Amino acid sequence: MTTGPGTYGLDLYRGDTYAWRFVLWQDAAKTQPVDLTGAVVGAQVRATHDGDLLATFAVAVDPAAPHNVINMTLDADTSEAIPGGSYRWDLEVWWPDGTVRTILAGGCRVTDDVTEPVPV
Repeated sequence: MTTGPGTYGLDLYRGDTYAWRFVLWQDAAKTQPVDLTGAVVGAQVRATHDGDLLATFAVAVDPAAPHNVINMTLDADTSEAIPGGSYRWDLEVWWPDGTVRTILAGGCRVTDDVTEPVPV
């Protein structure tokens, strides 16, 4: 696994629901999975690296998959609450041995929605 985070930009539309699946490998050939057993994962969007918290993603190691898969979601209510603009986000992993690593980071562009929510 690399020492720095991979770059992954997010392009969100306010009020929409999102889901991502990240598969982590230790090598470029994708033959050695990263062992996430017992790890805790988290991801947030902020205005700047130390700025206001705009959103927290629901993130978890997938218990049904091999232990190198992270599922990340953003529900419609949470994405609706993020103002349109350009921000930053990252995804971190905390291992049981105390190791902390930022896996992915990048820009997060949020486009204002046009259609008002329709009651279901």
